Amino acid sequence: MDAKELETYEYQLSQVNLALEKDSSNAEFLSLKEELVNLISLTKDFLAAQSSSKNTNQSNDDAKASQTDPSSNPSNKNGTQAKSTKEKAKPSASATSNVLLNPGDTCMAKYAGDGKYYPAKITTIGGSSDTRIYTVVFKGYDTTELVTASEIKPVTDPKKRSLVENEQESDKDRKRKKNEKKTESKAAKAAEQMEKQKSWQSFAKKSVKKGVHIPGIVGESMFASPDNPFGKVGVVGSGKGMTQYGTKQRHKFNGNGAE
Repeated sequence: MDAKELETYEYQLSQVNLALEKDSSNAEFLSLKEELVNLISLTKDFLAAQSSSKNTNQSNDDAKASQTDPSSNPSNKNGTQAKSTKEKAKPSASATSNVLLNPGDTCMAKYAGDGKYYPAKITTIGGSSDTRIYTVVFKGYDTTELVTASEIKPVTDPKKRSLVENEQESDKDRKRKKNEKKTESKAAKAAEQMEKQKSWQSFAKKSVKKGVHIPGIVGESMFASPDNPFGKVGVVGSGKGMTQYGTKQRHKFNGNGAE
């Protein structure tokens, strides 16, 4: 046990807590959480005890080494050989457990939404040797999912593995092409808008030359402040008073033929 293992356990616990937020009644995740909490507690106690007794053990070892040659002690030699054998056996067991599935491998993982298996990529592996937890990313998605060992299948067939990897590459190409089309569409719309603006400006200039009045292009704006102090902004002709009309007179007919 060391500080690196403690960090690994704490990271795995955070991942399990995230999974429990989505499925708080999952028995495997609850069991794994309890196991990780115990491992973290034991690791912290071990590191604390190791740190406190490190100096004492070191001085005792130095004293023993100065009195006796370790190579001349058969029991010590056998113990060293046994320890060396155990240390060599550990990596082999770990390698056996990870021979099929490693971070970065392509696999078939179970999606909790519908219970079906889909192509995915393993990002991290956590949990204990008995209860493995895999963090995977499904093909075509960016979010991570936690699955147990029973919910993941290795892709052992080279043809299937190649097919899954090709599908992932094709999906990346589709996304790239889709983004390129969006960019081209936006550029085309911007160019079309600029063309319409230029056409309108050209039309307005020609209209002015021909004497055609276009509101907002030539003349004063109706929202300009009027010169008349009684005028109102936005009201055309305000402040000028009512239009005066002449009185109507009835035509008189003269019988002599003269008006």
